[in-house]
Formats: sequence, structure tokens, C-alpha cells
Amino acid sequence: MNRFVGRDIGDKIEGERVVCEARSISKPVLIHRSGAHRAQRVKLTGNPVVCWVEKPFREKRTGGGSGG
Repeated sequence: MNRFVGRDIGDKIEGERVVCEARSISKPVLIHRSGAHRAQRVKLTGNPVVCWVEKPFREKRTGGGSGG
């Protein structure tokens, strides 16, 4: 298991579900993703803000079928 601790500007984490603990959370801002997809962005403030992946990101398979 990788125990990466990102503390530099630009470090990021990815997951299908990410949990964060913070002292305060900004108002959600609507951002546009690809096509008609939309998402929300919030800024977290704390001393420190701590986030972790609760559900890892899984890439979608291509091709389909039974693989046989």
C-alpha cells in the first residue's frame, strides 16, 4: 500500500469517493466537465485539512465480451 502524503502545491489524489476533514468549507461552485457533465468544486480550510480515498478509482474496461 502506497502511503503518499501530498504537501506541495499541485499534489492531488484521485478516487471514486474521497473523504475530507476540514474546519470550514466554501460554498459549492458549479464547474463544467466534458459534454453535458457537470461537477462541483469546494475549497477546504483547516489546520490541516486531511483527505483520503474511501473508494479507489477504477478505469472502465473496453471491448466487452466474455474475453474467451
